[in-house]
Amino acid sequence: MASEAVTEHDESPAPWWGEFELETGHSLHFRIGPLTMWVQRLEGEWRVVHWSEADPMAEHQELQRTAAVLEPPSNGQIVRFTTERPDHRVTLQPVLADRPVVTRPETPIFVLAGDSVGLYVGTPMWVRLLVGDGATLLTELPTLRPSDTWFGPSTREGELAYAARTNARRVMETMRPKPSRAVTRVVVHNHGPDNFRIERINLPVPRLSLYRSEAGLLWTSTVTLERTGAQGQVRLDTSGPPPASAGPVTRLSEPRTPLERNVLVRALSALLG
Repeated sequence: MASEAVTEHDESPAPWWGEFELETGHSLHFRIGPLTMWVQRLEGEWRVVHWSEADPMAEHQELQRTAAVLEPPSNGQIVRFTTERPDHRVTLQPVLADRPVVTRPETPIFVLAGDSVGLYVGTPMWVRLLVGDGATLLTELPTLRPSDTWFGPSTREGELAYAARTNARRVMETMRPKPSRAVTRVVVHNHGPDNFRIERINLPVPRLSLYRSEAGLLWTSTVTLERTGAQGQVRLDTSGPPPASAGPVTRLSEPRTPLERNVLVRALSALLG
């Protein structure tokens, strides 16, 4: 461990992402929600040390710049990246999950026949770490690693996803900004002949763009699900911008999976349950 360290400390509400210059022998220390991460520039390598807090609801946003390479705690996972390039620039980018996220409201929701409902659903963010002017990817880390789940009508039909709980709020004003989560507006139109029960929503996160509002909240594209009748089909549209209630927004990243030009028609069991 270095005998002395000069540390700059920043807990401002400014975004946690951006570009940082990191000289050899220096470190950056981030806390983003439950995720703690150290990025260290050593001679001939980059070193990333990370771990998650026991409290999955922790919502820290903190940055420290340290003019020394300190020994990280023993509970951290260390990943080393060797390089001969003289890079000293490190970039942090917020990105959405790399799989669909199956969100389960605290209680089931019924959408009346011929009616619609709008919900606000939160999902965990990922942190993309790049270095150099060419933005070479080192790694991606979740601020909170959700558990794996399978969504589909059977073990042979469906897809691997992440599982997350959500309050599925109806009113945006009851939400507060969280640096480690993005909010998706989900609109469900029930054109079927009967009430529709929603216990889970398979949110197609890799198909969504990511935005930041002036209020500091991270948003995704709006997801619209339209139950077309009693035959178990639903129209899916992931191309809508965040709702007007989000206020002015700035796009931060494009979808991981390119969007189809047309609205999709899928089996209801593949998106809602």
